[in-house]
Formats: sequence, C-alpha cells, structure tokens
Amino acid sequence: MNARDEIAECLWLALPSTDSDDAKARAEQMLRAYRAEVLREAADAIEDRACDADFTEEPLLIVGLRSAGDIVRRMADDAERGGSR
Repeated sequence: MNARDEIAECLWLALPSTDSDDAKARAEQMLRAYRAEVLREAADAIEDRACDADFTEEPLLIVGLRSAGDIVRRMADDAERGGSR
C-alpha cells in the first residue's frame, strides 16, 4: 500500500457518513483537491524560477522551466477532474 492509499483509508474511516461508499467518494475528492493544490504550488515555483533566470545566459533553461510549469499545471487540472493520481 502506498502513502496515498494509506491516507485515503484514514480519511475514509474518519469521515462521518451514513454509508462507506459516500465516505470513500468524499475522501477521494479531498485527495484530488489536495493533489491539484500541491501541483499548482509546484507549477508556481517552477514559473518563479523561470522568471528569476537570466535570459541572456540561460535561455534553454527558461524555456524548459516554462514547459515544465505548463505540464505540471495540466496535471493539476487533470487531478481536479479526477484524472490519474
């Protein structure tokens, strides 16, 4: 069992609910929202690093960082929609 599954199980057991399917669905939604938030923070940090780089000395680094930021932001969007974890 990975860390995410352990957290999901703890959330599922801790959430008040009349049925376990509802609790599992709520726990899953909370984990998706948290994952999206963390990914957005990562994308912001990557983009901040791109802005801090010196374009005259590191143009390829900047392009790579901006591309990475876009990829991570798409991953956050996918997480919110319930995509891959």
